[in-house]
Amino acid sequence: MNFYNYIEIMERKGLVNDYKETVKDNKYLNITKDTGAFLDMMVCIIKPRKVLEIGTSNGYSTLWLAKNLPEKGKLITIEKQSNKAKESMSNIKKVGFEDKVTVVVGTAQKYLVSNNEMFDMIFIDANRLEYLDYYDSLIASLRCGGLLVCDNAISHEEELKPFTCMVGEDTRLLSFTLNVGKGEFLVYKY
Repeated sequence: MNFYNYIEIMERKGLVNDYKETVKDNKYLNITKDTGAFLDMMVCIIKPRKVLEIGTSNGYSTLWLAKNLPEKGKLITIEKQSNKAKESMSNIKKVGFEDKVTVVVGTAQKYLVSNNEMFDMIFIDANRLEYLDYYDSLIASLRCGGLLVCDNAISHEEELKPFTCMVGEDTRLLSFTLNVGKGEFLVYKY
């Protein structure tokens, strides 16, 4: 299916679902469309060979990240809810990105600790209160010259403050917040 047609279907479905759903774990909480376009642009500029996404939900952001991956590029996305991981894989297949994307069911902390992979780009949009729990593993898995993008930097600034402060004190990193979507916190590793 055409990427843009399908992304519009997912966008509408996400908005309807999140409006009706009262249980937070059942909401999709997708990124905004302009954040998706921003991530797409970053992939075009950086040309990452390996991308990590933490927080897949139904795969909306995954599709934006995978859209312009280089030919041999790979995206690993982590989702702790198996039902959402299954739905995201279905959405990924409908657009034809299944060769580019691997969906991992589990927690970011467990994945990062058990794998010594290095990533050119990391997108994180998950439980913000857990980011410090895997901070060291997260930064260690970002290669020098790599970019970490963290969603909700403006909409949930207070929840992210412990994380953004830790990044600000880390001399290996350069960071700033960009007013796109709900706010994107960009972190470059020297």
